[in-house]
Amino acid sequence: MPTNCNFGIAADILKDCSAPPTAGAEAIAYAFNRSDIDSVTYDQSNPRLVTAITLASGAKAYKIENFKKEIDAGFDLVTSDTNIDKFNQYVKFEAWGIDSDTVKALDELSDLVIIVERKNKGNDGDGAFQIYGLQTGLYKSSDTMRANTASGKRIIELTNQAEEESTVSYHVFFDTDYATTKAAVEALLEIVE
Repeated sequence: MPTNCNFGIAADILKDCSAPPTAGAEAIAYAFNRSDIDSVTYDQSNPRLVTAITLASGAKAYKIENFKKEIDAGFDLVTSDTNIDKFNQYVKFEAWGIDSDTVKALDELSDLVIIVERKNKGNDGDGAFQIYGLQTGLYKSSDTMRANTASGKRIIELTNQAEEESTVSYHVFFDTDYATTKAAVEALLEIVE
């Protein structure tokens, strides 16, 4: 990031009609505790690009499995007259489980990093995996369940905390190609020895 805080434009913003935008997130997202991160490797020329994530010994990521459009992710710009503009990152998912272990896990969600796979895979996977919460974590901003609404599912929304918004809209996780990146994301589900 430039040290002078004077941002502008540095690349063309073009349309590629052979690869139009596609909405949607895949049915599985990957969540882990931000405090479990051992190291993150950023691209030297673009700090929004993450090429590797290593979790601490004994840590692992967990799947958030949903159906159709139950996972949503994105961001909202937070402008300021006295600071650089930032982004409030957002991830929403719906939980089906109602057993006591699920209730405990959902009640205690806090300071998470979530990787969401987009249906739009970008150029050979560059952009398919978006990371939210990497800088300051995601926290519950809404947690709602009504027995007679949305099939009784628990709907959870996570965002950055106030005054802890991210300096980037989201990070892209990408290493070499889609298959390599997908394998790296899946490897986060294994306990680090």
